[in-house]
Amino acid sequence: MSSDAKLNDLIRLKQPPSAPLERWQMLPTRQQGKGPRQADPCHVPSPLRVRNTVNMSVISTPDAHKVVLRYKKTPKAHTPKTPRLIGCRKTPGTARKRTPPKSAKKKTPGRSPSGCRFIPNRATMDLDYSAYLLRKKEECGEGEEDGENSDMLSPTGKECRQALLKAISRSRGKSGQRKNVLSFTISTPSVAEGSSLNYTASMSNSISSQPIRSSQRKRVRRLPTAAEKVLDAPGLVDDYYLNVLDWGKNNVLAIGLGSSVFLWNANNGSVNHLTDMGSEEEYVASLSWAANGKYLAVGSSDSAIQLWDVAKERRIRVIRSHSDRIGVMAWNSHTLASGSRDASIHNHDVRMSSHCVAQYVHHKLEVCSLKWSPDGTKLASGSNDNLVCLWPSGSGILEPQTVLAGHQAAVKAVSWCPWRSNLLATGGGSNDRCIKLWNVSLGKCVESIETQSQVSSLAWNRESKEIISSHGNPKNHLAVWKCSTMCKVGEITGHQGRILQMSLSPRKSSVATLSADETLRVWKCFDQPPEKSADSSRKSLREDSISALIRNAP
Repeated sequence: MSSDAKLNDLIRLKQPPSAPLERWQMLPTRQQGKGPRQADPCHVPSPLRVRNTVNMSVISTPDAHKVVLRYKKTPKAHTPKTPRLIGCRKTPGTARKRTPPKSAKKKTPGRSPSGCRFIPNRATMDLDYSAYLLRKKEECGEGEEDGENSDMLSPTGKECRQALLKAISRSRGKSGQRKNVLSFTISTPSVAEGSSLNYTASMSNSISSQPIRSSQRKRVRRLPTAAEKVLDAPGLVDDYYLNVLDWGKNNVLAIGLGSSVFLWNANNGSVNHLTDMGSEEEYVASLSWAANGKYLAVGSSDSAIQLWDVAKERRIRVIRSHSDRIGVMAWNSHTLASGSRDASIHNHDVRMSSHCVAQYVHHKLEVCSLKWSPDGTKLASGSNDNLVCLWPSGSGILEPQTVLAGHQAAVKAVSWCPWRSNLLATGGGSNDRCIKLWNVSLGKCVESIETQSQVSSLAWNRESKEIISSHGNPKNHLAVWKCSTMCKVGEITGHQGRILQMSLSPRKSSVATLSADETLRVWKCFDQPPEKSADSSRKSLREDSISALIRNAP
């Protein structure tokens, strides 16, 4: 066939060109004759399920009518090799390596905090001492130790070498301790013998570098920035020596506004008008609740004391023994102590018709504060004569057991520590501005704090072991102090006028303040204490039975 004919056949595509077959064309050709089993296109294999397939063959028997089926195991499928194309090289490394699991992989070593292990760490090297060692090796030779060539040195040279060695090694501890020229890691600091303080300091540094857990964080003391309740107090007498605010056990606040007495119930917020004085010129000078919260004593400017049954809104009794206004009163079971501007203190037994059972005489000016000790055996009084007196509980005309002098102004703020019976806190007026803590057993002042403001009231908190103080001019604020150190925890501001008096709630969590700006504010300053035990409830029952014996005498 001529070349023209072959060209025409190629153009007309009468037969396929004689070129090497493609890979997809060669595979069926290689598999011919092996008879692979045809897969059923309608069969869908179950996932993760092993199929049990068998091969059946027919065996002829002498009996022409019988056919025996013989089961054979399915032979393993032979995977054909991939055909090799002409002109292509075989790919090297046909054996594939299995990828190791993630757990078996080695992690890339991270950089240590001390730096690379092949590069010296200059931060941990003593360059001066390293230079000294290099010079020493050059002078003494490679194989010589310290001191082997010292015989060749003069006495002056030996002294110079020892001085140099001590000067360089002073920060390293012992002078004879060896150290390498190059340093690659940060070594653990060694502790000299007997230096327990250095060890403690290093341990504290390592502990302080660790993160602090939430349970180990110091609790932050939070003080209120605003009052919970703000009530108007119109007609309030702006007098530093009066005590016209008291918070009773029944959670009712008694407030004296001019010639009237009002009751504010902290449970429901209701306000009740209790009584008025006899004339407009007469005003309320002091108020004091009995321990059970049922009876209220009202001291007036005309030297009279009125006892009221608050639940029945009925006046029970009127007591007269002083010659001037009664500016302060304090209950001790069935005994009511009263302090007057006539500088005297009287004890009244409300169960008796002859009520005045004791007189305390020592002060020279008006008595403006009275507080009984928690056990009821001592009475502390503060006066405008700058003195604090401690009186026994007795009858007759009594002298003070102890006189505490140290304030430079009137002492209106007096408060006993509820957990230490011999600790008394007092606060002075404008010319003093100090809070003093007294050990009454020794009669000595154990602490004195300058507050820079007039102190009007003091109160202790047993749960948080703190003291809260109210102040007048110039700051007109509340301050909280830690009892153990008398360090100021913080201040609470809000009043525009001086705070005349402060009273602690029966739950010991809030305080009420009465200010010259004619407002009454309630502040939540402490956490709620736990519930009282059965012993305290039995004590309250005894107080109720004693208070029920108040004599209804004129």
